[in-house]
Amino acid sequence: MNKLFLFAGLFIMLAACGGKLGDNEFLVKGVIENSAGKTLFLSEFTETGPITVDSVVINQNGEFKLTGHTSYPKNFICLELLLTSTSLLLIDSANVLTVKADANDFVKTKKVTGSDDMELVNKLNDRLAITHAKIDSIGQIYQLNEGEAGFDSIKASIDAEFEK
Repeated sequence: MNKLFLFAGLFIMLAACGGKLGDNEFLVKGVIENSAGKTLFLSEFTETGPITVDSVVINQNGEFKLTGHTSYPKNFICLELLLTSTSLLLIDSANVLTVKADANDFVKTKKVTGSDDMELVNKLNDRLAITHAKIDSIGQIYQLNEGEAGFDSIKASIDAEFEK
């Protein structure tokens, strides 16, 4: 009977401790559709450059969990699915961030939740996407009109808008 209470007590203690983050630890978890079997890397930026702190092979359901430690109150880390599919995350110790995305268009579909800081980073990323789209449009207008009559005035207008 005493052994039963001992095992029950140990089980309760383990269950209570499980899932909690220690000092300066963080967790990044989520689901990335169309990514089963791919490796996801988590890198921390240091004075000497980025270092990989964790990696995981994404399961058949697209689910993953990555953990890390940070010695800074707030720190930027990089989540990388492929060389061209990266995401900058702002992490705080004891943060749990949740990522949802589609591997076929990781950058555009990625949504990260879990902290007020990441909400601000998400807003910044949304504005950057709009800015990139405008720059692409300006570039297309420039290329389509290059060599045409009146191109110099179009170029001057584009340059003036760009300099604002």
